[in-house]
Amino acid sequence: MSTKRAIGTIVMKGVGEYFELVGEVIFEMAFDSILRYDKSARPWGGGELFITAMSLSVITNSLMKAMGNKGIKMVMNDDGKPVMIVSKARLILPMTALALQGSMLVIRYPVLMGNQK
Repeated sequence: MSTKRAIGTIVMKGVGEYFELVGEVIFEMAFDSILRYDKSARPWGGGELFITAMSLSVITNSLMKAMGNKGIKMVMNDDGKPVMIVSKARLILPMTALALQGSMLVIRYPVLMGNQK
């Protein structure tokens, strides 16, 4: 393995582990916000709705990772130009993941406002 590749691998593993730790902290902070004493600073819809949205988000992101490059094909058009054909699942999963992330942000709005006090 060349030196550049070794350094790149080390940096990528370090960045991956850093983001994994940051993700765990965010998850714990989100869970802690459900148990706030001030009811006006708890998530809209209660903790059950937030945990459901978070669980669905984790499942959707896992499905996207498992899918990898599946569902994308490159074919040649009659003109010889390449055309990308994408499956419906390939379009639906990212949109669902984005919608779930947006809903979690909206649900946590009272928590975010409660932290400003």
